[in-house]
Amino acid sequence: QEELMQLGLPQDTSVAICKGYKDKKEDMRSHFLSQSLALPGLKNCEWRVDYLISSSEMKDLKKPSIRLNMKLDRGVDDISFELTADKLRVLMAELKTASDLMANL
Repeated sequence: QEELMQLGLPQDTSVAICKGYKDKKEDMRSHFLSQSLALPGLKNCEWRVDYLISSSEMKDLKKPSIRLNMKLDRGVDDISFELTADKLRVLMAELKTASDLMANL
């Protein structure tokens, strides 16, 4: 209240603003929280490695294939995808970089 008065507002106006703010503080907080960007969190991650010997497209493949299934919170659908060992290494490196950047915030 005193800070509003220091800005040049009359005392009765400052009191009215502070009272209105105090009465609606929790409503405003919950409204702004609902409007904030919130990404889903990872609840669980399941993985499986298959060794592909051949396929209908390639006779002699002999490479591992990684299948990831990520379960997310907040009612978001699960995400499943398949990638090669090389792509998994790139993904892991990118996730580590992102984690390091977030830790330095």
